[in-house]
This record gives sequence, structure tokens and C-alpha cells, in this order.
Amino acid sequence: MPGSVITFDPERLKGRIAELEQELGAPGFWDDQQRAARVSSEHARLTKRLERYERLSRDYEDARELFAMDGDMAAEIADSIEPLRRELERLQEDALFTGEYDGGDAVVTIHAGTGGTDARTGPRSCCACICAGPQIAASRPIWSRRARGRRPG
Repeated sequence: MPGSVITFDPERLKGRIAELEQELGAPGFWDDQQRAARVSSEHARLTKRLERYERLSRDYEDARELFAMDGDMAAEIADSIEPLRRELERLQEDALFTGEYDGGDAVVTIHAGTGGTDARTGPRSCCACICAGPQIAASRPIWSRRARGRRPG
């Protein structure tokens, strides 16, 4: 993405996972259920992220070594790394959402306002934008209520 910088530090991630594992094993850790849930959730999320990175690194190295051994297989190697490229794009998108609340759901309310064409088309445009994001992220919006009105005019 132009203009954005994404930093991924696997060593720092390993260090944080080790800290969390020490915390998980500490005596009395599970006495505070809310804190335990928060720490174990962070541990699972970071472990999954590190495993994805390590798998991508292995797959890349395998493809690179195969190309070094047999350059005539370039087309087959390019086809075989296409899933790797898609996964890397997903990782880049995931890296943008590292805030405290980014792992949770969102509630969006759109009010049409009062009358006219804009009152009908404005919210429809907002809904289209909201629905486009989840298609990329493989999730679906859940509509609790969607009012349909008559065509304005």
C-alpha cells in the first residue's frame, strides 16, 4: 500500500510470547479470570501470527532453493508461490489492525436524516462501503435492522 509502513519484528514477537508464557505459568494466574482471558487471548493471537510468518518464510525459502536447483521450472514455481503471495497480502492487511480493539467486532448505525434523495442514497452508499471490507476479510456483516423506504420524489 503506497504511503504506509508496516514493521514486523519476529524476534520482538518471540520475546513477547515468552513473557506471556511465563505469565500464564505463574502461580495464581487463573485467579483473575478477566486478566487470564486477556493474556491467553493475546498469547494465542501472537502465536498464530508468528506461526504464519514462519510458515511463509519456510515456503519462500523452499521455492527459492527449488529455483536455484532448476531454473527451468520458473513457471511452475511462480504458480506454486501464488498462495504465498495472497497470504502475504493478508498479513500486510492484518498488520494495519494491531490496536487494542482491532480484534473485536464493530457496531455501525447509519441514520438517513430527513427526506430527499440524499436521505436514501447516502446511507445506501455507506452500506456498500461497509459491506466491501468484509468481503476481503472473509467475514459478513450482520444486519439487525435495515429499513426500506419508498423511492424518493
